[in-house]
Formats: sequence, structure tokens, C-alpha cells
Amino acid sequence: MPVVQAGAVRERAVGEKRMGETDELFFDERACGCLLGLACGDALGAPVEFIDRAGILRRYGPDGIRGFAPHHGLPAGSWTDDTQLAVATAHGILDWRAESGWVERAGTPSDLDALTQSIWRRYLEWSRSPECPQGSPGATTLAALRAGRLLTLDDPVNPGGKGCGGVMRVAPLGLVGLGEVAFEAGARAGTLTHRHPTSDAACGFLALLIDHLVDVPGPDLVDAVNDARKVLITWPGHSSSLDAVDTAVRLAAECGDPYVAIGQIGHVGKEGPHGHGKGWVAEEALGIGLYCALRFPEDFAAGVGAAVNISGDSDSTGAVCGAIMGAVLGASAIPAAWRRQVANADELAALGARLAAVSDDHHMPGSTDEDQAATRRRPLTSADVDALLAYLPWLESLERAMRDGGPVDPDHDVSALHERMPAASIERLYDFLDELYARGWMVVFDWRRWDIGKPAFDDPAMIADFDLSTLRRELTTIGRADRFAGGTCESALARGVYSAIVRRLAQLRENGEAP
Repeated sequence: MPVVQAGAVRERAVGEKRMGETDELFFDERACGCLLGLACGDALGAPVEFIDRAGILRRYGPDGIRGFAPHHGLPAGSWTDDTQLAVATAHGILDWRAESGWVERAGTPSDLDALTQSIWRRYLEWSRSPECPQGSPGATTLAALRAGRLLTLDDPVNPGGKGCGGVMRVAPLGLVGLGEVAFEAGARAGTLTHRHPTSDAACGFLALLIDHLVDVPGPDLVDAVNDARKVLITWPGHSSSLDAVDTAVRLAAECGDPYVAIGQIGHVGKEGPHGHGKGWVAEEALGIGLYCALRFPEDFAAGVGAAVNISGDSDSTGAVCGAIMGAVLGASAIPAAWRRQVANADELAALGARLAAVSDDHHMPGSTDEDQAATRRRPLTSADVDALLAYLPWLESLERAMRDGGPVDPDHDVSALHERMPAASIERLYDFLDELYARGWMVVFDWRRWDIGKPAFDDPAMIADFDLSTLRRELTTIGRADRFAGGTCESALARGVYSAIVRRLAQLRENGEAP
């Protein structure tokens, strides 16, 4: 697409390094990294799209293309319709945010309709702009936009359209704190031009994967894939995308030759120029980009380089890989020369920051600016961990005292819980909660995540398997829910949730998985 100028998911082995775990980044660093990474992958792959791998090696040497090069009459670092449309998606989100107010309402059908319409208007605007032909968009995309109406699954336009023109542009939908709603939002955005269930599933998966990656301070790509996969398998027409995702994870774990592995991604048995391992269709672009991110988890240039040096749709596979790796590693992991040379880098970074600000607004109604400031993501230190561990003896003794008083329904009898707590203990509980905020344990909260956090609230035994990021999210869920419905923190204390969290934190530190 030549262009704006310049069950098969594996478990992690014991002790295996978690992608990104040593470098907890602020949310806006990941959002900027996602957009810049997408653009860099696009710009790196654009000169070699339509060239087979043998031709790439002849032209650029035994390592293939490893730096930006001029293409299609444009200077090195210029990007294609992949990034143009991702930028249009981002602006559509911002338009919707300005018009709709609270983003919590994104879970309702009417607001998803409004979001999709805002994105659609930006796509139409792009299709009529001078940069559209420069980006060389695909025929499927142009046919849909020229139809002049929003497409649905029942529309006669592009009934078999499952090219990668949808999945390459939906990453921004993962940058605004939509939670699991990001899946449907991504699928709807893809359907605007590519009306095929496989494309819908691939678009939804990528949007949700990005959401999971930027939502926690030290994301792990394998964990995020596992979580997004749980939603993918519920989506109609998911089988091809699921196969590509599972194949990518399996092959990355085998650590074999990347280009042999890439050739296995997609449906075995396809023939012709759009066969498997080329990235022309949605599930293959997704699978190749994901495979390369998993195969080279700490090296942005190596991952994106592998994604583009293929016989196929190199700019789109590079864009998908770059978006994923940028969301995990942040903008600073992108080679400095690429960040300087990629077209409109400052504008892309600013756009990522604006999307991150939308996510920071995604909090409980009634939360204060002070609350929001306290939830800015920052790296945790050993002092932050020490502060929580110091509360463990008190938490355990208070929980025993509350249990010894007889059964109380912690959901409905908060006053009885208070009666069993000495005044000094109530003050200590408030000190504990203040410590969580002051030391940065709380992260930006989406109230719909209560449905995700509640199982552990009801069954604290689950907490024994949590990693550091999940502990942080559980603490946030309880604390934020208490602001909305008083007594949640007292209920957590009575259930043993807080002590279970702090005990698990002690185990993580002992295992070297916490500061």
C-alpha cells in the first residue's frame, strides 16, 4: 500500500523474562510509542512492498532493508495510507470525545455508533484530500469510501473484503481506555471498508491487544495476547484470525528462523500471489506483526525489520508490528535516527499524547483532579513496596479480629464492620489507602473494569497467581469502586483481599518479580 511525506497460547517458563517488565513507562510514552512505531514500520516497509524477499536482499544486502529509503518519488521516512488512516482514526476518536463528553458511555450501542460515525467522517475527509492518492490506498478501501455511506455486515459493498486495509489502522482505538469495548470498536472501524468477519475479528483483536498493553505499567505481551484471545474466541468468524494468532505465539516460542516461520502464518493450502505468509489479508498481517513482536521482544528495530523483509505487504506488516512493539516498549525504544527521520514525528507524538489524555479522563464520575493526578502511571520503587509490606501484620490481625466477631455480610452491612474496628484501626485503614495513592499504586481506572476485578474480590485465593501489574489493577479497582460506593474498602478488608494482595506482593519480591 504505497504514502504522506517526511488454545495454543503458551505459558511463560519459570524465570522467563517478561517483555517490558524492567521498564515501567508512563501511559503517554506508550501511546506515543504506538503511533510512532506504527509510522516507522510503515515507512520502513514502504520501499519494499511488492518486492519478494530475494529481490529485497539483492537490492539492500544480506540483512535486507534496515533503514528508511526513498520510495515512490518521496523522501526516506515517508509513510503510506496505513499511517494516514491510523491518524484519521485517531482524529475521529478525538472528535467523538469532544462531542460526547464522558468516555465511560462507550459501552452503549448508541455511543459506539457515534464513535464509528466520527471515524467514518475522518476517513471520508481523508479520501477527498490530496494526500489520499499519495498514500496509494487499496481498491477495497477506495470502493467503500466512494460508496459514500457507512458499511454494515449486510451491505452489498465489499462482501469479501478481508484485506489488511482495516487492521493496519485501528491501533489508536486501544489508546483511550475503552477496555474490552475496544474489541467491538476496532471491529466496527474495520467494517467501514472491509466487510468480512475475519477482518472484523483481526481488527478487534489488535485494538484490544493495544488496550491491554498500554493499560498497565509493565505489560507482558504474552499475557496481553492471552487476555485478548479470550474475547476473540467469542467473536463470529474468528477462526482464521485465531489460527494466525496461535500460530504466531507458537512459532515465536520455538525461536526458529523468522522467515521460515513467517511463511507458515496463514491458511496452509492457499495458492497464488496472496498466499500465506505475505500479509495481504487481515489475519496474516496481524499474525506476522504479532510474531515479529514476540520473536524480538526487546529490540524494536529487529522486530520491525523482520516484519518488513518479507515477500508481501511489507508496510502493513511493519505497521502492525511497530504499533504493538511501540505500545510495549515506548517511543524511546525506537531507534533515534528513525524518530528523527520519520515524517511528521512531532505531530504523531503529540497525537499520541492527546489520545493518552482521553484515557486519563476515563475515570469514575465524581473523581477529583487530585485523584486523577495520583493515578498517573509511574515506575514503582522498592520504597513503594516496603510501604505496603509494612502494613501486612496490621492487616492480618485486624482481619482476624473482624472475623472473630461472627459472620457479617461485607456487601450490605458496612456499619457492622465499622463497629468491629477500633477508631484507631479505621484511621489506619485510611492511612493505608492514602499510601496507595501517594506511592503511585493506583492506575487510571475504567469503571467497567469492576467486572474484571470483582472475581478476585469475591475469591481472594485467586490473588495468589497475580503478577505485579494485576495486583496494581486490583488495588485500583477496590479503591476507585469505594469512591463510587462507600464501604468497598471495608468489605475488602473483611474478605481478606488486602492481606492476600500484600502477601502476594511479598512473594513477588522474593521471586525477584517486584522491586
